Amino acid sequence: MPISKAIRFSVIVCITTTVAICFAAIAKSQTVDTWQVLRGNPRCDHVIAQIRRHGVNQSVDNSIAASTVAATPFGFASVPATDLGDLQIVSVHRRVDEAEICGPRFMITVMNQSQHKVDGVDVSVVALLGAIHPHCPSATVRTCAIEPCTAVEVEVVLPNEALSMGNRNGTMIEFQSLVVVIDCHDEWIETNEANNVQAIAASAVPFVSETVKQTIQPAAELELAPNSPTPQTDTPAPLSPNDSLPTETDSVNVDALRNAMDKLNAQSTEVAVTSR
Repeated sequence: MPISKAIRFSVIVCITTTVAICFAAIAKSQTVDTWQVLRGNPRCDHVIAQIRRHGVNQSVDNSIAASTVAATPFGFASVPATDLGDLQIVSVHRRVDEAEICGPRFMITVMNQSQHKVDGVDVSVVALLGAIHPHCPSATVRTCAIEPCTAVEVEVVLPNEALSMGNRNGTMIEFQSLVVVIDCHDEWIETNEANNVQAIAASAVPFVSETVKQTIQPAAELELAPNSPTPQTDTPAPLSPNDSLPTETDSVNVDALRNAMDKLNAQSTEVAVTSR
């Protein structure tokens, strides 16, 4: 009997250790996404699903005016409309890349119109030449945490295939339109889901430059350094009542001054003749 108990104890310890090692290996392993397994560029099926559900450019109004019912681990719960917020696209700009070392880069500004902090929002950009399909050039980036009633800007870089999506008589054609989707995996409950999908023509996307403008401060506004000496000016001292004004006898002798000028002109003439 003691031997059987020892065997059982050893088996239980071995199983427990094996399970712990397996869980530790899973926790430390690298997560593999679906697009890494498939061949080619990342697919944009999630963007197509959002377009089918909400349309583009608020063509389908899914705004919530009253409270909504959400599923929780403890059952269904009613969420008041006052606790719900909205995520919206503020602006879309294309950054100028003079080096042309990567695909087109876009700056997306996302606004958090709520009273709660959002840990992060997935932003997807898809380049189109005609209709959308799952293999269109696309990229997805997650923003940082967004505080209530604030906006953040995120950079999304499309692959190089976006610059050569078509061929017209030997000339490569880039994308003609752009689809921008925020909260593309529908993680957050919002009062208006329709403003999360925006379609823009490529010619309508404004460019933004990376040049830094230097502000030149006017000279009138420049202040002296604390250790710099203060410039001194020769200001005549005011006359006291006891000081006397200059009289005619103190005037300059005009004849003496004229003789000195004649001597100076004669010397300059001699120097000019000698130099010749």
